[in-house]
Amino acid sequence: MRGMRSNPRVALLLIVSLPVCALALTGCDDDRHEAITQDNPGSEGDGGPRPSKPPPRPTASDDEETDEAPTDDDGEPSGSGDAGSGGGAPTVEILSPEDQDDPDEVHDESIDVSCMVSASEAAGSKGVDPATIVIELLDTDNEVISTIDAIRGDSADVYEATFPTQNVPSGRVRIRCTGGDSSAESKMASQVIDVFIDHGPEVTIVTPKEGEAESALGAVVFEYEVEADALVKGDTEAEIDTVTLSILGEKFELTESDEEPGIYRMSVDFDNDAVFKEVPSGPLLVSLSATNLRGITHSERYEFILDGEGPTISIKTPEDTQIVGGTTTISLEAIDEASEVDWETLSISLNNVSYPYEADGPWTILNDTATFTFETASVEGSTVQINVNATVKDAAGNTSPPAAVLYYRDEQPPTISMDPPNVRQIDLGWEPPQCSVSFDPLGISPPNGARVLDLQMYRALVWDETNCASGCAIRHFSGVDRESVALFARRADGPLVIDTTGDGRCDDVNQENTRFQELTALDPTGSPLFQNTPGEDTVSPALDGLCELVDRTAPEQLCEDQVSDLSVVIGHANAEDEPVVYAVSPDTSLECTGRQWELRSAGLQGYQGWVCLAVLAYDEVGNRGVSKPIAVCLDNDQVDGAPSCHVDLNEPPPDCTDGCSDPPTFSPAIIRLD
Repeated sequence: MRGMRSNPRVALLLIVSLPVCALALTGCDDDRHEAITQDNPGSEGDGGPRPSKPPPRPTASDDEETDEAPTDDDGEPSGSGDAGSGGGAPTVEILSPEDQDDPDEVHDESIDVSCMVSASEAAGSKGVDPATIVIELLDTDNEVISTIDAIRGDSADVYEATFPTQNVPSGRVRIRCTGGDSSAESKMASQVIDVFIDHGPEVTIVTPKEGEAESALGAVVFEYEVEADALVKGDTEAEIDTVTLSILGEKFELTESDEEPGIYRMSVDFDNDAVFKEVPSGPLLVSLSATNLRGITHSERYEFILDGEGPTISIKTPEDTQIVGGTTTISLEAIDEASEVDWETLSISLNNVSYPYEADGPWTILNDTATFTFETASVEGSTVQINVNATVKDAAGNTSPPAAVLYYRDEQPPTISMDPPNVRQIDLGWEPPQCSVSFDPLGISPPNGARVLDLQMYRALVWDETNCASGCAIRHFSGVDRESVALFARRADGPLVIDTTGDGRCDDVNQENTRFQELTALDPTGSPLFQNTPGEDTVSPALDGLCELVDRTAPEQLCEDQVSDLSVVIGHANAEDEPVVYAVSPDTSLECTGRQWELRSAGLQGYQGWVCLAVLAYDEVGNRGVSKPIAVCLDNDQVDGAPSCHVDLNEPPPDCTDGCSDPPTFSPAIIRLD
């Protein structure tokens, strides 16, 4: 066979292949021990390139045998020895491991290779060049898996290498040892043998997987799929012998399921004090060992989490006993130290009606916090209170202790009046209690139908209401949002107070063509008149069983120099610090109980006639209240003549609504208790 290859000096390369036995090499009686040579007849030092590594030998499939001698790339038998003048290639022999057709001997984590490379005895042969000796691990397609530059062993001409095989799949692999002489264009020879790697059975972890959490409150199921990994057809030695589970120094033997071949499972009760001294908690190391009949063991070592306690869950806002109303958002926090919180199991109940977590529902989740939004008016089962309970599980299935709070419902808007009935005050510091004279809590603030000049004092009574059921001894109300109270005014040419919900009840202010003025709360202070004035018993009669009339010194009027029309500013009956009287921008001196408001500044320049007035306010949970409107007859001194509403005393005040019914107002029996 002749061939040409190019190099810088255009040398002629002659490749001669002779039958192995004709070269009288060791192993000629076994065609699995193969030597491949490449000889160069050129003179030493001719500068030609070193030949490439020889091709591997062809092999039969696992199920076939062949008596044919190995051949080189051109189909001729390969071997090593004298290739003509100039000597021959070295002799290559793999001493260990032995060549294997069947997996009688297998390797698991590594393969130790020992290869003898000896100089050819042919005339003119050169010695072995240690730098050319390479030992390779090949797959059955002769692709190189790993290459190692061999190191010299203890014996002459013996070279060694160790291949780690933990990451090489089980099955047949090949070892090739190649060496060359020290001539300028080295003559190469190699030998290839087959060996088998066996890592034991194939194991698939079913449960618990690595990092998964399991509850310690019940038996934990351990399940694995274990299958034989045959190295060749009919490899009965690869069948499963034993499967063993080891946890905390305790070993458990698993048996194959009768119904599911290849499935091995068992339950471990970590609460069994006969096996475990105490219930473990946290990450646990598991070792699963599966051994085949050949004695090769495959081990899977990993950690899972054993968790015996549920998450800690707490409701952050609103806090316990807080008053809620309208749209309410509950914020809660859940933390689990051992495993993760399973937010899909989160559930909250309102008066025993459960609302489980829904990704598209009224829930949001961010990190350790979840929120739930609801309308208090939609909560059934109570009038005054909402009982809230929340629970969640962790990834191990443990349920948290419930978080519980009690809320008070306030779905009632403030009751507002610009023209309230008279009230009386009872002084409980006396025995028997004493009654005050009946008085208007807003003083000179004009009533409905009154004639007013441009500058006028306007006040409003804003009394917060709340839910109350039969037997409620204490009312829990949220209090008025003091920044929300405002007085609205407009000409009586359209409705001021309107119905926005369609239930026929007045509930809001029409702010089109309307001006407003913020009102400020007056702090409760002063004292009403306690005098039994002769002939005025019809005004201030005694209240049987509650109080009696007495003569007491008349109180001073409020503000600096006693200029106010009020001697008392009442407060809320259920809270000493809850104001109920609101006025325009009071200060602490001469106008401490309110300032006058100029109606012309409300867009009424050059106008006189009926003016509609109403007050709007919210409580702290968002319930909106509006007063029954009043109409006052504005007598504007910038307009000639008297307004028709004043001249025609029979003209009734306008309704100032869109036809809606009056919002809630005060009864004339309001009594302030001190």
